[in-house]
Amino acid sequence: MIDECQTLNQEVAHKALGRLRAGPSPILILVGLPVVDAWWVNMSEKQGLIPLLFSSYVNQDNLADEWFEATKMLPPDEREAMIMNKPKPPSGLIYSEFTEASHVIDGWSYRESMTGRIAIDWGFRKPSVLIICYDEQLEASIICHEINPREVTTDQLTTLILAIAWPRSQRDKAPGPRIWLDVGVADKAGKARNDQTGHSTFKVMRQDPPRGLGLPLRYALDPVKIDVLNGIQRLKRAFNEKRYLLTKTLWDKGERSAGNSLRKALLSYGWDNKEQPKKDGREDPLDALRYDCITFNWNDSAVDKKYTPRRQGGGNRKVKVGGSKARNF
Repeated sequence: MIDECQTLNQEVAHKALGRLRAGPSPILILVGLPVVDAWWVNMSEKQGLIPLLFSSYVNQDNLADEWFEATKMLPPDEREAMIMNKPKPPSGLIYSEFTEASHVIDGWSYRESMTGRIAIDWGFRKPSVLIICYDEQLEASIICHEINPREVTTDQLTTLILAIAWPRSQRDKAPGPRIWLDVGVADKAGKARNDQTGHSTFKVMRQDPPRGLGLPLRYALDPVKIDVLNGIQRLKRAFNEKRYLLTKTLWDKGERSAGNSLRKALLSYGWDNKEQPKKDGREDPLDALRYDCITFNWNDSAVDKKYTPRRQGGGNRKVKVGGSKARNF
């Protein structure tokens, strides 16, 4: 039995079949979330079999009516796919849930009590950094600064970040007012050791300012979470629930930017003709935001809560609500 087929390719089924043929009455069960043109569904149909396409309602006896009611808050396309098992080919912009009218806020101001986060998409040629503050009054993560330089070293990128944000644990060493950072996330590619220094980017960034950011950066290794399409789905849901908002200053500045910006990325990131995200060179800020989302906004049914670093005696307070989504067998 192979589960989560949407995160795998057809080769895993062929490998399994090779082992099964050696035994009596082989049975292979393939299970996955509803996606368009699912390879495991196509594979079954080519063998003359009829795939079982279940909606979440087959498990209605074990799920509360409130759970089904809560699913109505999902983006319409996601609910049709994940609850009703009726996926359709994506079209247009990927983050169609985002609108300037609903997600760009004017007059917002930073308060030092807000939890500060940083999200980084590495790269020498065009890295991208987002600085995000959790506003408890708005119950949303506010994206208030971005850094999208070209051809910079890790040391140079650190300098650009520290001009705007600084680790809260070392605020007494800051040269002036900053956004105080409590936690950070980054692309797991930063685990690789540099050929010249022998150190990973994560290790360099853990150093105290001005050499580093003075805090450990988190990264995801769970194959379900790091799957790009899964991450996109979670970020789409987060936009639909207004968990992320952008300041008008950031939005307006993004239009005038000579290089990448979150604004340009949101307004250009679309699907290709193979139902995959179309890479146009502008998507780096959205990659950084996706890393933040799969770390802090992965849970199904609750807006993110204020992140309290462990050194301050707390944890990441979130609510996990179980459920049962549609499945293709």
